[in-house]
Amino acid sequence: MKLSSPTSLLLNLGHAMDHWVLAIFLYTVSVIAGVWGADWKELTPYAFGASFMFGAGSIVSGKLGDQWGRRAMMVLFFAGMGVSSLVIALCQNKWQIGPGGVFGYLGGKWLAGVFPQQWFSVGGPGPQTTSQMNVQYFFVYLPGHGWGIGTSPNMLVNWYANKNGNMVTFPVGLQISKVIKVGPLPVKFAVQGQYMPVHPDVFGQKWNLQFAMTPVIPKLIKGNLFGD
Repeated sequence: MKLSSPTSLLLNLGHAMDHWVLAIFLYTVSVIAGVWGADWKELTPYAFGASFMFGAGSIVSGKLGDQWGRRAMMVLFFAGMGVSSLVIALCQNKWQIGPGGVFGYLGGKWLAGVFPQQWFSVGGPGPQTTSQMNVQYFFVYLPGHGWGIGTSPNMLVNWYANKNGNMVTFPVGLQISKVIKVGPLPVKFAVQGQYMPVHPDVFGQKWNLQFAMTPVIPKLIKGNLFGD
């Protein structure tokens, strides 16, 4: 592999970002200690635990790399690391728990269903409690050759919001997707535009554009994890 090749540049950039994300664990300990008024030494086991789990994951990823190929695993790793780093910025500083379920129909060329979830706050800083319901309804037509046309928006109901138009976010959208093999691993690439005819008055979204990449995994691990 040449050092100037796109693959080599991607690997080196991803490797650098990987170590930068690991360094965030150690920095976060000092920030949390200041917020909680605790000694940072009491929180270091959590940072070391995160680093340990990061390394322990190499056992599973090595096995999957043998099955799917190194290129597919590197794409999955970098994409997952980047998306998770962005999604964590949307957290509400609350521990939340609640029930969820899925109801759907799968036909020859159709897929439809609904995925409801209800979240209740059970801890976290600040006196404000949260109670939210997220309902994802989805409908997809599969014309063939890996293509999909449909919609899968998320409706949000904030039960503690002001009742005059701030409780519900109801989107409608259109999604186009295509399944492409990355090495031996099929990956679904999708783009979806959404418009919110019903949304909170002040801070609610009016529209958005989403991009998604989802690996299609028929079976996570084949055979023995630690050898044949």
